[in-house]
Amino acid sequence: MQIGGYSDGHSNGLIAFNPTVAPGNPDYGNLYIGSGDGHFNDLDQNGQNPGVPQGKMLRIDPLQADALAYTVPADNPFVGKPGTLPEIWATGLRYPQSFSWDRLTGTMYINDLGQAAIEEVDVGAVGANYGWSKREGTFSTGYAYGLSSNDQNIYPLVPGNGYTDPIAEYEHPNGGFAAIGSGFAYRGTAIPALYGVYVLEDIVSGNAFYFDPTAAPPGGQAPLHSLGFTIGGAQVRLDDQFGYDNYYSHRVDARLSEDGDGELYVLLKSTGNVLRLEAASVPEPVTLALLGTLVPLGMILRRRGPG
Repeated sequence: MQIGGYSDGHSNGLIAFNPTVAPGNPDYGNLYIGSGDGHFNDLDQNGQNPGVPQGKMLRIDPLQADALAYTVPADNPFVGKPGTLPEIWATGLRYPQSFSWDRLTGTMYINDLGQAAIEEVDVGAVGANYGWSKREGTFSTGYAYGLSSNDQNIYPLVPGNGYTDPIAEYEHPNGGFAAIGSGFAYRGTAIPALYGVYVLEDIVSGNAFYFDPTAAPPGGQAPLHSLGFTIGGAQVRLDDQFGYDNYYSHRVDARLSEDGDGELYVLLKSTGNVLRLEAASVPEPVTLALLGTLVPLGMILRRRGPG
């Protein structure tokens, strides 16, 4: 398998092993690869083409076997199906730039960047089809209505087709720019109020959200809540505090990450800062959001001293 043909930046996302399985588990040692659709508005309809790797979650055994650079796990869902790449694990994704597993339950979550309107979190499921480019979140795209490839609007959902809906989604603010970043099911100890919920953030604004996976009805969406930040006791917006202007928008370029203990960090491309997320003292009553405190850990890039 050779992955190429990325013309608009929708290329490979994260590659990762499932950290929740041990030797002896069929998934142990398999490498997951998030692959974008390859082009804005998926002009080639790669997301629904089982014969190409674009717009998919791929899964391989990366160990060399005889003359093969890698092998395909025998339990991949499309092994042996004519016209379908056996490396495909799930289909219908636009740009699965990041994904992670709940350390406690082993559930996989995929953060799929939307196009013009919707950002979504999907529960990873073997053989699932998440609908792109016929769907964006829980809406249909122009492709589902037979409209041209220049149409980037969303429309009322065309039912059926066996697509898997996201567990959570949010819309772009006032038609502006947004892009879902990374997310994690929080299993740390620094913020007890977040234990067990899924925390995610938006790359452009730095806005953070959370949802309780157990609050989602079968096949439906969990309520999404805002997560506020404070620095030095004052509530802040990351794009106001650390943002910059580029050709497209005012943005902060934030990424969420976690350490070996499951604690959360915010990485800021705009400044190079790494910020640790801690619990904040929140005045009662709290009805709309939890607050976290961002503690600067230092700069990723440091200037060398003289000599």
